[in-house]
Amino acid sequence: MTRQGPIGVTGASAEVGGRVARRIADRGLAQRLVVRDAARAPRLPGVEVTVAGDYGDTEAMTEALAGLETVFLVPASEDADRMRLHRSAVGAAVAAGVERIVVRHDGARVAHAELRRRALSAFSGRPVTYRVETLEQAYASRASYGAPQFEVDGWVTSYVAVATGELDVVSGTVSELAGHRPQTLPEFLAANPASYAHLVPS
Repeated sequence: MTRQGPIGVTGASAEVGGRVARRIADRGLAQRLVVRDAARAPRLPGVEVTVAGDYGDTEAMTEALAGLETVFLVPASEDADRMRLHRSAVGAAVAAGVERIVVRHDGARVAHAELRRRALSAFSGRPVTYRVETLEQAYASRASYGAPQFEVDGWVTSYVAVATGELDVVSGTVSELAGHRPQTLPEFLAANPASYAHLVPS
């Protein structure tokens, strides 16, 4: 991989992209971090930092990804026009000659499989169950958050995907490509107690 040039990583100043960047650095591989603010990019060995605007700036993204064969593309943050942003980013990667784009598809499948084991109940000390809701009930239960409509739509359609079984298949991709099994939900919860702290009875 080193002979083929650096690996591109977007969103490296945030949680997911940052973790990927650190793992790549730990393996001694060259990488290019594509970020909005160079000052927020992690300081890692073998790293080239390139600044580009949001995914909607196709020209800037194309320039930032030029010469890369593999890019880890972190999904855009919540936005009313998120689909257009993703299409723009993928289009920029294609125009730049990128051959492989990696996203968080398998991560969602793994998480869904582990959630069915009700690990949250054991860690939080309170019952955490799955409750079937109609679309109307789902929208009503999220109305109090005051989030913009596009974000509420995103939440509800994700729940629908879970309910209809669209996320019910767990592939072997993580094990095959990473060389180790995926982190289980109990392992994640054990290492990240802050992620469920709001569920723990006071």
